[in-house]
Amino acid sequence: MKKSLYYLSGNIIWALIPYILLPFLTRQLSVADMGVVGLFTIIAQIFTIIIGVNAHAALQAHFNGLTHIERSQYISANGLFIAGIFGVLLLVLAGATPFIPIFESVGPQLWLWALTIGFAQFMVQYYLSLMQMLERAGVYVAMQMGQAVLNGLLSVLLVVFVVQNYVGRVLAMGLAVLVILILCMVYIHRQYGFTLQNGRAHIKKMLQFGLPLMPHSLAGIVIASLDRNLCAALLGLEETGFYTVALQVALGFSLLADGFNKAYTPFVYKKLHQQNVHNIVQSIWRYGGLWVLLIGVAIPITPYILPLIIGEKYQSAVILTQILTIGMGFGGLYYLFTNILFYYERTGLLSIITVGAGLLNIPMAYFMILQWGSMGAAVAFTLTQFFILIGVMFISHKYVNIFSLKPNKPVAE
Repeated sequence: MKKSLYYLSGNIIWALIPYILLPFLTRQLSVADMGVVGLFTIIAQIFTIIIGVNAHAALQAHFNGLTHIERSQYISANGLFIAGIFGVLLLVLAGATPFIPIFESVGPQLWLWALTIGFAQFMVQYYLSLMQMLERAGVYVAMQMGQAVLNGLLSVLLVVFVVQNYVGRVLAMGLAVLVILILCMVYIHRQYGFTLQNGRAHIKKMLQFGLPLMPHSLAGIVIASLDRNLCAALLGLEETGFYTVALQVALGFSLLADGFNKAYTPFVYKKLHQQNVHNIVQSIWRYGGLWVLLIGVAIPITPYILPLIIGEKYQSAVILTQILTIGMGFGGLYYLFTNILFYYERTGLLSIITVGAGLLNIPMAYFMILQWGSMGAAVAFTLTQFFILIGVMFISHKYVNIFSLKPNKPVAE
């Protein structure tokens, strides 16, 4: 519980900084500049997924099965491999920008900087995942908070005093993550050093885990952004504004679940490594019950609390928040089961579930928005999260009998 509170506090600071910056940025930057920053952020996120090939998830899944020396080899080899991917993409992108119109229109330097940030952000994520498995919650949160605060301070400094446009903002994003990356590298180097012995075998092991998970990661971006894009295209900016406010409020429950999962993941991997499945099943029912209770309490009190937070003019966002909170509830329960699939390296199955739900979400969201407006977007999002949860529960049950509270061994190896 203490570690969960650590991770939760880090998540809160991480999420609050952009909100604190928003009133400042909207006054200092033009609407066009804000649009460039938004586009830049999405590009950097996509590069993060492509460069990283889910090496951080592979590291967590393989961690308990490695000796200290093997961990050093694994971390070093895969870190260097990710750096190699970044180098190749940097050369390709630098050579391609003069010949591809979309690169030229957005700005070649912006694409290269987005790629650099994508690489740095993934490497920070890679090292933070290791700190998670080492149960260094304090160091993890210090790095996470440090990046958020540094990002905010540099944004104000650069936008006001150096470059009074979007360049100041994206420079701040990159410099902050690069500083934290250096600190993470120093910390991990002191823990494990650097060695490339058996590097090819460790890289192969990582790719066998990470590559089948790529469709899952990319589909996650589609699911997370489709509702707002369709609302903007079909309903206009005002209706999208109501939906965005409701989503931001409901995302608080996602932050809560993510903070819990950062502490829960090492526990699951350790118990599965020990074949102590009974404790995992107990934890699923215990924490799942508490999570359902929390969501069940939050939904009926939303109409009374939400206007105090966001103001009376957003009163119509109340029902949207309630529906989206249910969706975030399904997303929180998902965390209780997905680590089982990660441990048994059934990432291909997880990708099938996520891609399938994402493909279903596209027509479902489109027609529901046409029928019910922004409420249709909220319902489609929630149903998509429900389908993903059911799929993950069904598959994970093949490896751990989640419906038995008696001591049992893994159903399948």
